[in-house]
Amino acid sequence: MQIVLKIDSSKSGYYIFLSDLYFTQNKTRETRDALRKAMALDSSNTEALMKYSQLFYLLKKYDTAMFYINRTLHYDRASAVANFQKGMILKEAGDTAKAISSFQSAVEFNQKYYDAYIQLGILHSVKNNPMAINYFDNALNIDSKSIEAHYGKGKFLQIAGDYGNALHEYTMILAISPEHQDATFNMGAIYYEQKKYDEAMQKFGLTIKRDENFYRGYYGRGRCYEAKGEKQKAIGEYKKCLALKPDYDLAAMQLDNIQRIKFPQ
Repeated sequence: MQIVLKIDSSKSGYYIFLSDLYFTQNKTRETRDALRKAMALDSSNTEALMKYSQLFYLLKKYDTAMFYINRTLHYDRASAVANFQKGMILKEAGDTAKAISSFQSAVEFNQKYYDAYIQLGILHSVKNNPMAINYFDNALNIDSKSIEAHYGKGKFLQIAGDYGNALHEYTMILAISPEHQDATFNMGAIYYEQKKYDEAMQKFGLTIKRDENFYRGYYGRGRCYEAKGEKQKAIGEYKKCLALKPDYDLAAMQLDNIQRIKFPQ
């Protein structure tokens, strides 16, 4: 590319391609400089403008990223990718309402925009809005084996207390990825809430069997032992959890509580 640019340095596309090469080598300064040259040659080049915005988004310089994504949209308002990128910037900047609006624009311009549906599902989940389910379902219509969509949907249903459907989503995940730790742990948490302590312990134990450093598995198993009145076993599990994760407040609180309680002999 350097040889090409010595022959002809008048084409912005050459500098954009060079910026891609620099970016793959994590050379952010060179990436920036190449994109600046591309924009100097063609100030309305939306590819250069958007990549410049994406670069500064990754550098967490959101004001600069926003300026250039707005420039992109000035020239191409119907760009689904640019609207999605604006949504990501707004999300990281903490403006979730405007982020949702941008993601919705992205799916209006491209009804198969999987990543935008995922983001809409996540943001609506944070707001406890049932619309989250619809967005995760839209993502699943595009990719029926999306672990991300199944998990987001399952977690929303679990928090809403719809345990049956939440278990279905986690089961779907395990059919795709049998060793998915979070899905297994969450199934255990649901069984615990249903007072099915043996089933819950089986799931928590499975997470530990796969990874002996999975501290949440010990915590979950401790909760089961505590619920069954097996104080010493519960204490042992909480201590194992805290040995792996000393700042895990949930285990610390349970350990403190259980040591204060006098269990019947």
